[in-house]
Amino acid sequence: MLSGVSLSLLHCCSRVSPELSVARQSMVQAPGYHRHPVCTCGAMYQPAAPSCVPCSVCVQRAVQTARGAAKPLLVTLLTGVDKLFTTTRQAACLEVLATLAEVFGEVKNAPDIAEAQKKALAVVSGAAGAVLLERLASGQQLPASGDLLRALLAMADAHLVFARELFLESPAMPQVFQWAVAASGLREKEPVNAGLSFLSHLLAAATKVFAAAAESTSVGAAATPEQQATTAAATQLQSSIQAHGERLVRTLVLGACDTAPRQLLRALAGVLYQMLQSSLTGDAGGRWLLAVLQDQDLPGMSAGLLKTSDCEAFAKVALRQPPLSRGRFDALVMDFAAIPRGEGTSDSLLAYEL
Repeated sequence: MLSGVSLSLLHCCSRVSPELSVARQSMVQAPGYHRHPVCTCGAMYQPAAPSCVPCSVCVQRAVQTARGAAKPLLVTLLTGVDKLFTTTRQAACLEVLATLAEVFGEVKNAPDIAEAQKKALAVVSGAAGAVLLERLASGQQLPASGDLLRALLAMADAHLVFARELFLESPAMPQVFQWAVAASGLREKEPVNAGLSFLSHLLAAATKVFAAAAESTSVGAAATPEQQATTAAATQLQSSIQAHGERLVRTLVLGACDTAPRQLLRALAGVLYQMLQSSLTGDAGGRWLLAVLQDQDLPGMSAGLLKTSDCEAFAKVALRQPPLSRGRFDALVMDFAAIPRGEGTSDSLLAYEL
């Protein structure tokens, strides 16, 4: 049964998007509908001045309440949110797409819904990226767009977790990858956290996709459509990692030395650990790490806190074969990061050489 909450929530959105108005009417006509309004945005915002933020919150609540019963309206919702973001440029619209991904995942048994999902993901991601680039070109620093950047990465992350194939095959993936790298170098907690979470899930997915693509290639038989899609996703991932991997490793090292919030150092270490795995980057990850650690302008060096010998010791242990366990590597990165921050000494690295 479609919940009346879905109607009441879509009601406020219909003032902003005609598509959501159609969804509202569909719920009115649905069998078993009963009115049970819980939306309060109408009390907070005058009808003459509709707001995208409460509208987006309403759609999220509607979907979370109706869940499977809202599936017939999914195409309408996706189209409406797509147009709503294009019109308003509000980060809240991206949060709606994240909720839709969490609730419905990737819908493969309905071609019209699958196509709407692909289009919404590509269009909204591209539009959000265009807004961020426009603001940068106007002189606005990226941290000033932290809310939009966080929402873009959180939306992409939700698709990675709940609709992985849809995201990995999307033309939006390479662009979002670049924004995640940029976000990881900021000082603000929320965009950094969103960037690191996205990168962790993306690199984990890439490892699995590379293995699956290699396995399907080794079989030698004619590739199925699923195998072809996996190979295409692997190619796109490999291209993105090769193009931006060095910048990512550099961003992570600089973040460890200075910019990353202290409470996110463990998450940062996890992404760096993934970038050093031969199954993901071959020997390129090690080369990228050595290159950045040879930079004499690393944070802490000019103040005499970080020494060349510290960087050499860190590189030696980080690139050891067999590699450190994930937990041990996390501890290594945190001890190394404490040196240029003035919170630790070179002696803390000695234990890892034993």
